Amino acid sequence: MWQCGWRDQVWSDLDRDWDLIIVGGGITGAGILCEASRRGLNTLLVERDDFASGTSSRSSKLVHGGLRYLKNVQIALTHQSVSEREYLLRQGEPAEDLYFVEAGMFAVILELDSGRDSRVGTIQPGTVVGEIGFYLGKPRTASVVATQPGVVYRLSLSAFRRLEADHPQIAAALHQWIANILAERLSDNVSTLQALLD
Repeated sequence: MWQCGWRDQVWSDLDRDWDLIIVGGGITGAGILCEASRRGLNTLLVERDDFASGTSSRSSKLVHGGLRYLKNVQIALTHQSVSEREYLLRQGEPAEDLYFVEAGMFAVILELDSGRDSRVGTIQPGTVVGEIGFYLGKPRTASVVATQPGVVYRLSLSAFRRLEADHPQIAAALHQWIANILAERLSDNVSTLQALLD
Protein backbone atom coordinates (compact mmCIF):
# COMPACT_ATOMS: atom_id res chain seq x y z
CA MET A 1 0.00 0.00 0.00
CA TRP A 2 1.27 3.47 -0.86
CA GLN A 3 2.29 5.54 2.12
CA CYS A 4 1.89 9.27 2.48
CA GLY A 5 4.80 11.10 0.89
CA TRP A 6 5.82 8.28 -1.47
CA ARG A 7 6.19 10.66 -4.42
CA ASP A 8 8.66 12.85 -2.55
CA GLN A 9 10.66 9.75 -1.64
CA VAL A 10 10.75 8.59 -5.28
CA TRP A 11 11.93 12.01 -6.48
CA SER A 12 14.55 12.05 -3.74
CA ASP A 13 15.80 8.60 -4.81
CA LEU A 14 16.09 9.80 -8.42
CA ASP A 15 18.13 12.89 -7.52
CA ARG A 16 21.60 11.45 -8.16
CA ASP A 17 24.06 10.90 -10.98
CA TRP A 18 23.16 8.22 -13.52
CA ASP A 19 25.52 6.59 -16.02
CA LEU A 20 22.62 6.03 -18.39
CA ILE A 21 18.99 7.18 -18.54
CA ILE A 22 16.76 5.17 -20.87
CA VAL A 23 13.57 6.80 -22.05
CA GLY A 24 10.89 4.33 -23.08
CA GLY A 25 9.98 1.15 -21.29
CA GLY A 26 9.24 -1.01 -24.29
CA ILE A 27 11.15 -4.16 -25.05
CA THR A 28 13.96 -2.13 -26.63
CA GLY A 29 14.38 -0.04 -23.48
CA ALA A 30 14.20 -3.19 -21.37
CA GLY A 31 16.92 -4.82 -23.47
CA ILE A 32 19.15 -1.76 -23.11
CA LEU A 33 18.50 -1.75 -19.34
CA CYS A 34 19.46 -5.42 -19.16
CA GLU A 35 22.72 -4.91 -21.03
CA ALA A 36 23.62 -1.75 -19.10
CA SER A 37 22.94 -3.49 -15.78
CA ARG A 38 25.13 -6.42 -16.82
CA ARG A 39 27.93 -3.95 -17.48
CA GLY A 40 27.53 -2.45 -14.01
CA LEU A 41 26.17 0.92 -15.15
CA ASN A 42 23.99 2.93 -12.76
CA THR A 43 20.90 2.98 -15.00
CA LEU A 44 17.44 4.57 -14.82
CA LEU A 45 14.54 3.45 -17.05
CA VAL A 46 11.60 5.87 -17.39
CA GLU A 47 8.27 5.35 -19.13
CA ARG A 48 5.29 7.71 -19.39
CA ASP A 49 2.70 4.87 -19.41
CA ASP A 50 2.78 1.27 -18.22
CA PHE A 51 5.94 -0.46 -19.33
CA ALA A 52 5.47 -1.94 -22.84
CA SER A 53 2.02 -0.37 -23.12
CA GLY A 54 2.55 0.61 -26.76
CA THR A 55 3.79 -2.75 -27.97
CA SER A 56 0.46 -4.33 -28.78
CA SER A 57 -2.06 -1.57 -29.41
CA ARG A 58 -1.34 -1.10 -33.10
CA SER A 59 -0.26 -4.51 -34.25
CA SER A 60 -3.20 -6.88 -34.47
CA LYS A 61 -3.67 -7.09 -38.24
CA LEU A 62 -1.25 -9.94 -38.86
CA VAL A 63 -2.31 -11.98 -35.85
CA HIS A 64 -6.02 -11.87 -36.55
CA GLY A 65 -5.97 -12.14 -40.34
CA GLY A 66 -2.41 -12.92 -41.31
CA LEU A 67 -2.09 -16.15 -39.35
CA ARG A 68 -4.77 -17.69 -41.56
CA TYR A 69 -2.80 -16.37 -44.53
CA LEU A 70 0.39 -17.99 -43.27
CA LYS A 71 -1.44 -21.25 -42.59
CA ASN A 72 -2.83 -21.25 -46.13
CA VAL A 73 0.69 -21.34 -47.57
CA GLN A 74 1.46 -24.41 -45.45
CA ILE A 75 3.96 -22.75 -43.16
CA ALA A 76 4.48 -24.78 -40.03
CA LEU A 77 2.89 -22.54 -37.41
CA THR A 78 2.55 -24.41 -34.17
CA HIS A 79 -0.56 -23.65 -32.12
CA GLN A 80 0.35 -23.60 -28.46
CA SER A 81 -1.81 -23.19 -25.35
CA VAL A 82 0.00 -21.51 -22.49
CA SER A 83 -0.99 -21.95 -18.85
CA GLU A 84 -0.91 -19.20 -16.27
CA ARG A 85 2.64 -18.76 -14.88
CA GLU A 86 4.12 -20.77 -17.77
CA TYR A 87 7.22 -19.27 -19.37
CA LEU A 88 6.96 -18.61 -23.09
CA LEU A 89 10.53 -17.25 -23.32
CA ARG A 90 13.44 -17.36 -20.90
CA GLN A 91 16.07 -14.65 -20.80
CA GLY A 92 19.42 -15.89 -22.12
CA GLU A 93 18.04 -18.83 -24.11
CA PRO A 94 18.66 -19.07 -27.87
CA ALA A 95 16.10 -17.12 -29.92
CA GLU A 96 14.99 -19.69 -32.47
CA ASP A 97 11.28 -18.87 -32.66
CA LEU A 98 8.85 -15.99 -33.10
CA TYR A 99 5.55 -16.08 -31.23
CA PHE A 100 2.33 -14.43 -32.34
CA VAL A 101 0.04 -13.80 -29.37
CA GLU A 102 -3.60 -14.59 -30.11
CA ALA A 103 -5.04 -14.63 -26.58
CA GLY A 104 -3.98 -14.12 -22.98
CA MET A 105 -1.76 -11.71 -21.13
CA PHE A 106 1.98 -12.02 -20.62
CA ALA A 107 4.49 -10.24 -18.41
CA VAL A 108 7.93 -9.23 -19.65
CA ILE A 109 10.41 -9.99 -16.88
CA LEU A 110 13.96 -8.66 -16.81
CA GLU A 111 16.22 -10.88 -14.73
CA LEU A 112 18.97 -8.67 -13.32
CA ASP A 113 22.46 -9.84 -12.38
CA SER A 114 21.68 -8.95 -8.76
CA GLY A 115 19.25 -11.89 -8.76
CA ARG A 116 16.28 -9.54 -8.70
CA ASP A 117 13.48 -9.81 -11.26
CA SER A 118 11.82 -6.69 -12.61
CA ARG A 119 8.54 -6.70 -14.51
CA VAL A 120 9.07 -4.24 -17.33
CA GLY A 121 6.00 -4.72 -19.47
CA THR A 122 2.78 -6.40 -20.43
CA ILE A 123 2.06 -8.15 -23.71
CA GLN A 124 -1.51 -8.40 -24.95
CA PRO A 125 -3.08 -10.25 -27.88
CA GLY A 126 -2.24 -9.01 -31.33
CA THR A 127 1.51 -8.68 -31.21
CA VAL A 128 4.69 -10.60 -31.84
CA VAL A 129 7.10 -11.75 -29.15
CA GLY A 130 10.75 -12.71 -29.45
CA GLU A 131 11.62 -10.64 -32.50
CA ILE A 132 14.75 -8.96 -31.13
CA GLY A 133 16.79 -12.11 -30.53
CA PHE A 134 15.20 -13.81 -33.55
CA TYR A 135 16.35 -11.09 -35.95
CA LEU A 136 19.70 -10.42 -34.29
CA GLY A 137 20.58 -14.07 -33.76
CA LYS A 138 21.26 -13.35 -30.09
CA PRO A 139 19.92 -14.86 -26.86
CA ARG A 140 16.59 -13.68 -25.47
CA THR A 141 16.88 -10.28 -23.77
CA ALA A 142 14.03 -10.90 -21.30
CA SER A 143 11.71 -13.61 -20.09
CA VAL A 144 8.01 -13.71 -20.95
CA VAL A 145 5.58 -15.48 -18.62
CA ALA A 146 1.80 -15.90 -18.90
CA THR A 147 -0.21 -13.95 -16.32
CA GLN A 148 -3.35 -15.68 -17.53
CA PRO A 149 -3.96 -18.62 -19.87
CA GLY A 150 -3.14 -17.80 -23.46
CA VAL A 151 -2.82 -19.00 -27.02
CA VAL A 152 0.19 -18.33 -29.22
CA TYR A 153 1.41 -19.45 -32.62
CA ARG A 154 5.09 -20.34 -32.90
CA LEU A 155 7.06 -19.81 -36.09
CA SER A 156 10.44 -21.55 -36.00
CA LEU A 157 13.52 -20.11 -37.67
CA SER A 158 13.63 -23.04 -40.13
CA ALA A 159 9.96 -22.49 -41.08
CA PHE A 160 10.69 -18.78 -41.46
CA ARG A 161 13.59 -19.53 -43.83
CA ARG A 162 11.29 -21.84 -45.88
CA LEU A 163 8.74 -19.01 -46.02
CA GLU A 164 11.42 -16.67 -47.37
CA ALA A 165 12.48 -19.22 -50.00
CA ASP A 166 9.05 -20.47 -51.08
CA HIS A 167 6.87 -17.37 -50.59
CA PRO A 168 9.11 -14.28 -50.72
CA GLN A 169 6.20 -11.83 -51.00
CA ILE A 170 4.57 -13.16 -47.84
CA ALA A 171 7.92 -13.16 -46.03
CA ALA A 172 8.47 -9.55 -47.13
CA ALA A 173 5.04 -8.59 -45.76
CA LEU A 174 5.88 -10.26 -42.45
CA HIS A 175 9.23 -8.44 -42.31
CA GLN A 176 7.43 -5.15 -43.03
CA TRP A 177 4.85 -5.78 -40.30
CA ILE A 178 7.57 -6.46 -37.72
CA ALA A 179 9.55 -3.41 -38.92
CA ASN A 180 6.39 -1.31 -38.43
CA ILE A 181 6.00 -2.59 -34.86
CA LEU A 182 9.63 -1.77 -34.08
CA ALA A 183 9.30 1.67 -35.70
CA GLU A 184 6.16 2.41 -33.65
CA ARG A 185 7.97 1.40 -30.46
CA LEU A 186 10.89 3.66 -31.35
CA SER A 187 8.49 6.51 -32.16
CA ASP A 188 6.82 6.06 -28.76
CA ASN A 189 10.24 6.27 -27.10
CA VAL A 190 11.07 9.47 -29.01
CA SER A 191 7.72 10.99 -28.00
CA THR A 192 8.43 10.14 -24.37
CA LEU A 193 11.87 11.74 -24.64
CA GLN A 194 10.39 14.90 -26.20
CA ALA A 195 7.78 15.12 -23.44
CA LEU A 196 10.46 14.83 -20.78
CA LEU A 197 12.67 17.46 -22.41
CA ASP A 198 9.88 20.03 -22.94
